[in-house]
Amino acid sequence: MNKLAAACIGVWVLAGAAASAQTDPAPARQLPAAGSARSDQAQLNSEIIRQLYGCWHPPTNASATASIRFSLNRDSTLASGPTLVKVTIGTQSQGVVESAMRAVRECRLHLPPAEYRFWREIEANFDAGPN
Repeated sequence: MNKLAAACIGVWVLAGAAASAQTDPAPARQLPAAGSARSDQAQLNSEIIRQLYGCWHPPTNASATASIRFSLNRDSTLASGPTLVKVTIGTQSQGVVESAMRAVRECRLHLPPAEYRFWREIEANFDAGPN
């Protein structure tokens, strides 16, 4: 099962939902007005993962992981990157890297502008390995 993790302010969250063919995911879900900062941040990380995962299409039978770093503008468009941080050697490593970079470049994220300080810098871990 493919997994994707994203880090905003150092928090990592794993997701294992099935990828879809969309590159323009549904708008961000409304975060609760009250609650702990940690809970809100976890929800925001989950939302980023959900949206990126819908745009990621790793090669079939791949077994590699790629960590990709990128920056976003306040309107959620790509400001800089994507930049490869790390890749594990495995089946179709290059394909995993290319598909992860393509997902970051082509996915139109919808994120809450009021929370920009939490999501302007993201490092996402795209894991195509079997589970």
